[in-house]
Amino acid sequence: MRLTSAAAVVVVAVACCCVSTTHADITEEYKRAALAFQQGRLGEAEAIFEQLSQLFPDVSAPFVNLAVVNEKKGNVLKAYRLFVQARNNFPDDYEVAISTCRFGANLLNTKLAVSPKMDSDVFLEACKDAERLRPNELEATSMLGNIYVLLMRFHEAIPILMRAEKIARNDEASHVQVLTNIALANLRGGIVSGAVDAVETLLTRYGHLPGISSTAGGVRSILLPYDEESVRLLTTSLVEFASTVDVSDETCQKGRWSMDMDWTKGKKHVKKTLLNRDTAGSKYSSSEEAHLVGSARNELKPYYTSYLERSIYFLAISKAVLWKSGAQLSTPCVFHTAAQLWNAEFTQAVSDAQYIQTKHIKHRVASTLPLKNMRNYYHWMLEGMVRLVYIQELVLDKPSFDDVKILVPDTHTAHVAQSLELLHIPKNRILSYSATDSQRWVFDQDFLLIDWMQPKVDSIGSLSKDVWSPFYPPREGILKLRERLRGALMEFDPDYDQKSSGVVFISRDKTKAVRSITNQDKLIAALAEAFGADRVTIHHGTEPLHEQLAMFATADLILGSHGAGLSNVVVAKPNTPVVFFPLKPHVDRTFGHLCTALNLPQWVLSDVSSYYYGNFGDLSTLQIKAIVRTAKKAYAHVHETERTGAAGDDDDDDDGNDGDALNVDDFAADESSAALNEHASSPSAPASSSATTKKKRRKRQDSDEAKTATKARRSRRQRRRRKAAPTRTEL
Repeated sequence: MRLTSAAAVVVVAVACCCVSTTHADITEEYKRAALAFQQGRLGEAEAIFEQLSQLFPDVSAPFVNLAVVNEKKGNVLKAYRLFVQARNNFPDDYEVAISTCRFGANLLNTKLAVSPKMDSDVFLEACKDAERLRPNELEATSMLGNIYVLLMRFHEAIPILMRAEKIARNDEASHVQVLTNIALANLRGGIVSGAVDAVETLLTRYGHLPGISSTAGGVRSILLPYDEESVRLLTTSLVEFASTVDVSDETCQKGRWSMDMDWTKGKKHVKKTLLNRDTAGSKYSSSEEAHLVGSARNELKPYYTSYLERSIYFLAISKAVLWKSGAQLSTPCVFHTAAQLWNAEFTQAVSDAQYIQTKHIKHRVASTLPLKNMRNYYHWMLEGMVRLVYIQELVLDKPSFDDVKILVPDTHTAHVAQSLELLHIPKNRILSYSATDSQRWVFDQDFLLIDWMQPKVDSIGSLSKDVWSPFYPPREGILKLRERLRGALMEFDPDYDQKSSGVVFISRDKTKAVRSITNQDKLIAALAEAFGADRVTIHHGTEPLHEQLAMFATADLILGSHGAGLSNVVVAKPNTPVVFFPLKPHVDRTFGHLCTALNLPQWVLSDVSSYYYGNFGDLSTLQIKAIVRTAKKAYAHVHETERTGAAGDDDDDDDGNDGDALNVDDFAADESSAALNEHASSPSAPASSSATTKKKRRKRQDSDEAKTATKARRSRRQRRRRKAAPTRTEL
């Protein structure tokens, strides 16, 4: 699942050391262990708690704290087993229940998923027991609500959090946290009014406090497209965060920190070289506007198909530090957002600083890490790998950098490992970033980084007004990656570009947590009937990486909903039409930007949309017909453009003629089907006899009456065009 800027506002649950005990004879040892824990001497604390748990098996506290120490050390699985043991031994002990609940919330909050070796029901039952044992305890009630949020059971979470809100009203900090969680539960559950109400209460009562702007900006980023206020709020929250950090360490002895968002702070430790002086700030656009289809098409506007190129830098950073599993970047006393800008997340970076273990990296490193969501498919493929292809050119191929290791996300992630193999990155040059949430990596020599910055003045507004734009890599990098990946596919299979995968449909079945189509089998059947079963390829996302890329590289048309699978569009051949189902509201233009950078025709079906945290559910018959007809129309449009060298007379904003909002021109549908089957009959992709028969049948059915009706429809559209105001608007 791709993380968003709204996920930057997270449900926080802080584990703590339980120091109470009823055995007077172990009090001194217990205090010594607690002191070691609080001072970050985790090995010493673990040894004492281990001994105490064996000597006094009827006391719960040593078991709880032994588990907490292992959590802080990054031994998450061992911590889980210890909590399970404590729960079994002390089923009605409140401290055991609430500590297990905290652990589960922390784990779900930072990892977004529980290891297959863990059972999330263990955490939920612990939270339920904690509230059962102390029903009026604020932490017990709020933590139960939090765990439901983290398990994506929002409608169960909200009433519990509302109870917690009543308990918390007399405590400012607790009230803020509960209101924040209420906002998130409503936001992720699709209850917009509830999210807005909670945010308004936060801004009205606590707007002066640090962190409130982060919550407000995160909620707005999901609900409002091109919302400059979201950008302002999230930027403010980062500056506020840095001003509240009070961590003194070997890199920042004074303990006062600041936030850098454009590589202008900490210049003593940052040397940068501009790589694209000729193109930085230049405009790039699609050769044609996006085709906005359906009755809700106006909700997609403004739909930008022009952007300004970013400035791409090669940076050499001294005294760099990466914090925890999220790899937040700092130099002495300065946090750096890098390209992530206002979408960077630092909230958890220095939490529990006394427990963070330092690992020193002795050699030079060139980092490919996207500084947010590094293991996510999109972020690695489009941000990490763009960095990687530059590093191949500037570092790997240069003798002066032969000592440099290439820093990559955890290579246990299949698509990361396979992409490195595909691009022939030597294994002895790879350094896998494996820091846990109890670690930070300090780089003793240069930390090399490819990064990019948006223009300071965005005359178009497609970047500066888009809260999601920090996730859009520069066009130059996208084209460079496309060339490298297609070249790698050619090495893998010299004949790959002679094949055709036809219509590629990106599957999001009911196993997906969000944006799933529960009856996609009906859509697939309709596509197969329209284009021929042998001309429809289903992308599941579980295929080996080279197979996924080859599938998209040889596609004649790509079709799917907003999601990571669309990242593979990066290898599509020129002029491949992309038909996708947008978000509602359409706040995230990630794949629209990708198509613009590659100059691929875009067709956006406004009547087939999903809330970011929601699902498409069952598609209606009308929606399925609209998808199929739009797919045909998209292919016909490209086929006609290639044949004539110019775009056809095609009024995409008027596809809802005569009241049927989902209707699409049938003539275009028939033309595209014939064209696609004609393409399939080439030597590289033998056509089936049924395809040839269908083509002949269509020719016989193409009567003079149908042609006349088509001309009349076009004439009516042209007259309306001349009378109407322009349909495409820009801010």
